[in-house]
Amino acid sequence: MSKVGVRELKSKTSEILRRVTEGHEEVVITRHGRTLGKIVPVEAAAEVGEGKTLRGARRNLPRLSDEDFAAAKDLWKPRTS
Repeated sequence: MSKVGVRELKSKTSEILRRVTEGHEEVVITRHGRTLGKIVPVEAAAEVGEGKTLRGARRNLPRLSDEDFAAAKDLWKPRTS
């Protein structure tokens, strides 16, 4: 897996996409050293499936009971000093 910055992605998009599609390489996109995303071959993306997308993951989450929600809410109360 290689890393490319946003500027490099902009200037070498065709080359990077060729590496991904023909070489089955995964490329991490960064800006100022921070990861923004990843370009993966279609086959790898298909393996991820719906459950790995944010929307799909949210759909697959269990519903919280009222007691669990209240307990979680208590954890996030601001602390007073």
